Order: sequence, then C-alpha cells, then structure tokens
Amino acid sequence: MASLSGGSIDRTGKHKICSLVALEVELPSGLGYVLARLLLLDLLDLLLGIFTEQAREALQSGEVPVGCLLVHGQEVVGKGRNEVNETKNATRHAEMVALDQLLDWCRRGNLDVRGVCERTVLYVTVEPCVMCAAALRLMNVPLVVYGCSNERFGGCGSVLDLSSAELPDTGTTFRVSVTLHL
Repeated sequence: MASLSGGSIDRTGKHKICSLVALEVELPSGLGYVLARLLLLDLLDLLLGIFTEQAREALQSGEVPVGCLLVHGQEVVGKGRNEVNETKNATRHAEMVALDQLLDWCRRGNLDVRGVCERTVLYVTVEPCVMCAAALRLMNVPLVVYGCSNERFGGCGSVLDLSSAELPDTGTTFRVSVTLHL
C-alpha cells in the first residue's frame, strides 16, 4: 500500500482512509488538540483532493463541476461526478452516480443497503440539489458535508431544507456540515 497523507491507495486504486469519527467528536485541548486538528486537516485535504478531481473531470467533460464521495467506515464505496450532459439524463448528478455505486457495492457484498447507508457519509463539493437531498434522505444517509451552498437548487437549507423537514414516510433526517471550504 502506498501512503497518501492520512490514507492510502491499494493496488486496485481504491481509496482507503482513516476513520471519520474525528469529524464528530470534540477535539482535546493542548498538544492533543493540535495533533487532532492536523489529522483532521490531513483527512479533509485527502477528501478534497479526491472529490475535487471528480469535479475537474466533470468540468472537462462539459458538465457542471460537482464531485462527491460516499464513505462507509474506512472505504470509499461510491464516487461520482455530474454526467447529465454526457448521458442526456437529467438525474445523473454526482450524488446519484455515487449512490448507484454504493448500491452495486452492497449487491456484490450481499450487504443490507439500509444498514450500510445509515453508517455512510457523503462529501460533496456543492450542496446537494432538492432531488439529491431527497434521495439521500430516503437512503438514510446520516451526514452530508459540502463545500459551498447551492443558492439556486439547494436541498439542504439554501432553497429547501429536506435534511431536517418534518416529512412523513420519507426516510430519516440527516445532519449537514459546511466545513470543507477551508
């Protein structure tokens, strides 16, 4: 395995990253705080690099430059970029592409999709649109971390807040973090 600032890439090219629990716990004080903060920044730098590359590929293909990762435990189980123009399919947003990969990963491993989704985090360059936020809610993804707001179509608070709205029979609410614009 080749080391990659806070994570590694195995021979198949799959990204393996360290546990994401640090994103959800209080950082200790003193030297421990500094070390925890550096580890967190290394992890965020790694994630930013991976999904920013996805966004760059989208832009080079004539798409809106959005890229994302679905991370389950220490493994990237889905990554996506917008493919709307390439496929002539308006639903092929980065998040939907990544969710399809997660579903394939679950099928191949004979895993319970709901159980996997309940322990998966989405990292995305731009706030998910209303369609994608609804899909994430239905799939029970508990945390969405994005880099910038989507003032035109945002489904996590900019236009509508599907992440916390009381909507019967539409999956579970999820938390949103806008911490990746470092």
